[in-house]
Amino acid sequence: MAAPTSIDVSVDASEYSRYEEGRKTITATVVVSGGAPYTAEEVTVELTKARKARNSVAATVTLTFSGSSDPQEAVAEFFLPDIVDQDQIHLVRHGKYFIRATSDTDTNIIGESDDFDISVVTVDKLKSDYLFGIDLSATEIKAPKFQPQEISGISIVETSKTHPLGFDELNYIYHKDALTNSTVSIGSGADGTVDIEAVKGIEGDTGNSWTVEVRVPGGTSPLTVSTTGTQLLVDLSVSSGTPVAVDNTATKVASAISSLNNFEATATGTGASSLTNSEGPFSFSGGTSQVVRKINWGGGPLISLTKSGTFVLVKGLTGPAAGLSGVQNRDYICIKVKSLALLPTENKTEAILIDNKKIDDSTLKSFIDKSIDWVENDYLMTHIEPTNVVTDVDPSTVQFSAGVQAPTPIFTDTDFDFIVSPLTYFLHPHNSSWVQIQFPHPQMLRIDTLFGAIANTRVIDIDLEWIEISQQGGLVQLVPYNQEIAFDFVGLIWVNAIRGAVELPNFWHYNAIVGLRDAPGDIRELISKKAAIDALTIAGMALRPGVGSLSLSRDGVSESVSYINSMEYGMYTGTIKSYKDWIEEHGKELRARYRGPIMRVV
Repeated sequence: MAAPTSIDVSVDASEYSRYEEGRKTITATVVVSGGAPYTAEEVTVELTKARKARNSVAATVTLTFSGSSDPQEAVAEFFLPDIVDQDQIHLVRHGKYFIRATSDTDTNIIGESDDFDISVVTVDKLKSDYLFGIDLSATEIKAPKFQPQEISGISIVETSKTHPLGFDELNYIYHKDALTNSTVSIGSGADGTVDIEAVKGIEGDTGNSWTVEVRVPGGTSPLTVSTTGTQLLVDLSVSSGTPVAVDNTATKVASAISSLNNFEATATGTGASSLTNSEGPFSFSGGTSQVVRKINWGGGPLISLTKSGTFVLVKGLTGPAAGLSGVQNRDYICIKVKSLALLPTENKTEAILIDNKKIDDSTLKSFIDKSIDWVENDYLMTHIEPTNVVTDVDPSTVQFSAGVQAPTPIFTDTDFDFIVSPLTYFLHPHNSSWVQIQFPHPQMLRIDTLFGAIANTRVIDIDLEWIEISQQGGLVQLVPYNQEIAFDFVGLIWVNAIRGAVELPNFWHYNAIVGLRDAPGDIRELISKKAAIDALTIAGMALRPGVGSLSLSRDGVSESVSYINSMEYGMYTGTIKSYKDWIEEHGKELRARYRGPIMRVV
């Protein structure tokens, strides 16, 4: 099978959610090229978490390519609700992901998509269901609808308050001013040297990449001069493989080279001496250039870009004022140049749409993320999706003690979500009770590793079959059974013996999956309304900030407009108060249902 030499991967959206119709399926388009024809060429496509080492795979699809020509295209689909493990626990938690495609024939051929979000609540859902009809724009601030795409390395960071709305052109000019041109000399003798200068299309330092070579071909042929790639070739006039001196004088060679578009050549002395031998290749050198980068906005004055930083571009005048000297427009934009190396190396003109500044999707996404953090860490204190919590990134670093169990070390999955503290081992007041561990996680789905350690010494590993979990409440009991009961429960007895009635701090180390199996509808509503409150508060501030009413009058005609910005939460006080009331009204119910009472050991 022939492996492709390149793989390109793209996805059909920037945000997905397993809770929303139309957002549940990730469609990845994989394009292979460079290896046709293909016969059952397989490519492994992986849904991968975009964090830490970027190597944790949640789901895999294999595509097969067969075709006689390049490029070949196929589609891989990932239906998020179906991506679960053996316990029907979802493997995809909200966060950043990407698609990686790897050739099975040559695993060094890899393609990756841009990162995208998998969310509990998408930005589109927030806007359509909880911010419906809200423009989310500021009346006093103008901004580009989209940042420049063609003119790379530049972003617009500020626009004048009175700047007219609509399209304007950002014009970027790039060229090189040749300070000195590259040169080289061929031939020898007082009257035989030919001096060559790189001109026109290869002025300045561009000519430094060229070489010149003099050749003596076989057979019989006239003097010819040609170029190939970045090489200038001079084939001398020959008769039966012997140079014809009268045809190869410095004057005639210089004239032939000058007939080319990119070179000028002159012969030294009388130019009568002949070139008779093969020479070179010789490199052109000495060319220097000054790069010129300029930019203007809306036909305004050109500004030279000589370093990274922020520049003010004044908009050009339009209408009758355009012809008046000494009149300057008061409208402008400020651009930020990240690096001169990122700027284009050719002229570019790009139309930019100036509009009232809006709360963009990335800002709304940050409101959603902060709302999720608030729900999980403050309001419910419960993870709303299956979450991998670990006490040790690598439990094998905890040593085993001699004489107690010493099994093969269990390595924690490197794709953990949170690192938490180990738990104290408390002596149960009734010796007849099973060993109990109260975890600080109200929802326990599964424990993958549980071991005890004293200081940095690992003294006992718990068989996972002994673990009995009360999912709602986080209570775990250890119940050994079958022939293993003779075990190592002795290990716990030994622990009790060496410590007496004193608790062992940070004894229990674990790797567990905690949280709700799914984010229920009422929790998604809670997240959405909390995020909407933040968005509406900002949007209310942006609408006629500080203005309570506006009155205009002229020639007996008057207009009066009253705003409600003076209310507690600004323009959207009614909606914000309604969402706050809903959160307060349902708070006790949600906490009781998904968290239960908070237990503390004292």
